Amino acid sequence: MDTQQLRYFIAIVDNGSYLRAASALGATQSALTKSVARLESLLGVKLLNRGRHGATPTAFGVAFVSRARAICAEEVAARTELSDLMHGDHGHVRLGMGISFANGIVPVAIQKFREHYRRATITAIEGMSPELFKDLGNGVVDFVVSSPLDRPPSLALNFHQTFLFDDTDDIVAAQDHPLAGKPNVPFGALRDYPWVISERVPMIRHLVWQTFREHGVPPPDHVILTDSVELAKRLVTEQNYLVLLGREFIRYEEASGVLCALSIDGFRPMRSAYLTRRKGSTLNAASTKFIELLIEIAGRRMP
Repeated sequence: MDTQQLRYFIAIVDNGSYLRAASALGATQSALTKSVARLESLLGVKLLNRGRHGATPTAFGVAFVSRARAICAEEVAARTELSDLMHGDHGHVRLGMGISFANGIVPVAIQKFREHYRRATITAIEGMSPELFKDLGNGVVDFVVSSPLDRPPSLALNFHQTFLFDDTDDIVAAQDHPLAGKPNVPFGALRDYPWVISERVPMIRHLVWQTFREHGVPPPDHVILTDSVELAKRLVTEQNYLVLLGREFIRYEEASGVLCALSIDGFRPMRSAYLTRRKGSTLNAASTKFIELLIEIAGRRMP
């Protein structure tokens, strides 16, 4: 068994067909067919069902694909670590981070980390939890700081999660917004202003709309759906838009007098931050130190 066989198999599962997998890999369908046949012969089980509408994993394939991902991810990590040693680098930290944490705990950890590893390379990928978990499973990153997934995908069966801290979501406005500084702003007043809401995370929109309805107020009519952080900040700071954001995300903008959390009576939804790793993976010393610092910083933020 070699990792190329595993990558071919994973690509077929992810793409749902030999044709699309071959195109994504730059290989031929014949090469994929032969590779899967050899892998099935080696394992003694049928991994894929192939039909007119594509290819689907069998029960054995479903069970095996998460293991295959873990093996390929560890190969990537091993090659990266050896390359760092060969070129005289002092470690390589590869992390994924949710958007809220890219503006809060991660920069603080980087500052502390540089006191110990001045020449280490840090690769930090920002994104939504589903994409970050996929990168973790495929070996693109070695650990992730994010909110947990509501329903972890099959590849997450090999993940281990460590709780970091609880974060609150606030309705955020510019410091000079007409509602800023007012106590117990009613939901009816919130409807009078435009909103900017995440397009890729429908649960955020659902939470806002549901809360409006629970207060007997129709949801706002003027809404911009976007996941562009820069656009959202411009709309909030320049055009009186409102947005639902984690307190961790606005920590520095709030301290510098740019943004503020509105005072909304009875509205303080919570979400948790976790550090997620692949089970059984071996991290280099630099990554281990970075994780220690994240956990230490998170501990100081516990209420």
